[in-house]
Amino acid sequence: MLKKSKFKKIISTSIMTLMLAGTIDSGILGMRQVYVHAAESTQVQTVLKKSVSLEDVIQRTCKAVLENHYSMDWAAIGLDRAGNRHMIPADYLQKVEEYLKDPKNQSLFESRPTEYERITLGVLAAGGDPTNVNGSGINLIEKIYNADLESQGINALVFGLIALDAKGYEIPEDATWNREKLVNAILDKQCDDGGWAFFGSNGDPDMTGMAMTSLAPYKKGKKVLELDNAKVNSAVNEAVEFLSDIQNATGGFESWGTVNSESCAQVIMGLCTNGIDAGKDKKFVKNGRSVVDALLSFEVEGGGFAHINDERFGGVNGMATEQALYALDQYKLYLDTKGQGSIYDWSTYPSSVIK
Repeated sequence: MLKKSKFKKIISTSIMTLMLAGTIDSGILGMRQVYVHAAESTQVQTVLKKSVSLEDVIQRTCKAVLENHYSMDWAAIGLDRAGNRHMIPADYLQKVEEYLKDPKNQSLFESRPTEYERITLGVLAAGGDPTNVNGSGINLIEKIYNADLESQGINALVFGLIALDAKGYEIPEDATWNREKLVNAILDKQCDDGGWAFFGSNGDPDMTGMAMTSLAPYKKGKKVLELDNAKVNSAVNEAVEFLSDIQNATGGFESWGTVNSESCAQVIMGLCTNGIDAGKDKKFVKNGRSVVDALLSFEVEGGGFAHINDERFGGVNGMATEQALYALDQYKLYLDTKGQGSIYDWSTYPSSVIK
C-alpha cells in the first residue's frame, strides 16, 4: 500500500505543476483533458540508452502528445517547435476564438491573465496572430500589457514577459506594463537562496527555470529603457548556482518533496535559453547523469512521459508529456544554434527554420 505521506507528496506536486502551467481551473476548447494510461500497462524507462537519438524521442513524443495532453496550447507549442505544425488540429484557432468569446469564461480571464499568455504562445505556434485571433479582432497582446498581472503572482509576470517578447510586440507608452517594469518585478521576487518560488520564500526548480527563461534575452544584453542588464545577469547567475545546488544525485529535481519530470523540463528550459548546455555542463551532471538524462528517464515505453518514476503512478501523463516535448525541442534548438535560441522566439526562429 502506498504510504499516505508519499501519496500527499504526489498530489501536492501535481497541483503545484497545474498552477505553474496556468491551467488548474480552466478547460479550454474541450481539448484540455488529462489523459492517463494505467500504470500497469506501461513500463517506465529508467536508463537512457545512448543509441536513442534526441530527434527520435522528440518525434515519438509528438505522436504521444496528441493523445496525452492537458492543454492543447502547450501541445501546439511542442509540435510546432519540433517542425510539426501540420499536426496541430486544423480547428485549433477557431476553438480558441470560441473559448475567448464564451461569456462564462470572462471572469476567469479577469483573475487569470496567464490564460491570455498561454494562448498567445499557442496561437503563434499554430501560425495565428495573437493581436487579431482568427480574424476576430481579439488582441491578446493588448490584454496582457494592460492586465493586473501582479494579482496572479510571479507566474503571470514571467509568462507575460515571454508572451510580449515572443514576436517583439510593441507596447504603447500608456500601457500598464512594459518590459522594464516586468523584468524589474521579476527580479524583485527572487528569493534569498537565488531561486524563484510560486509559493513561500524558498526557491523551487520549476518557477526558477521559468523565470530564467523569461530573463534570458535581457541577460544576453537586450536593451530596454533604463533596464540594468548587469543586474539581470547577476540574478540569473545566482539562479544557476541555486539549481546546481539542489540537483539530486541522479541528475533530477524535485518539487514539494517529489522528483518529477516537469521540474527537470523547466530547468532544461531555463538553462538552455541562457546558453548553458543542460546535457553536458559540469554543474548539472551528478554522478554521470545530467538533467537531460533525468528527464529522459521518465519516458514511457511506446511514447509519452510520466510525472514520476513510480510504477504505481508512472503511466503517461498529459502535462508531463507536453513539458517534456517542448523542453526537448529547446535542447535540440540549443544544440543546433550553439546555445543562441529560444523556442518562444517566433521572430528569430519562425517555424520554417526549426526542423
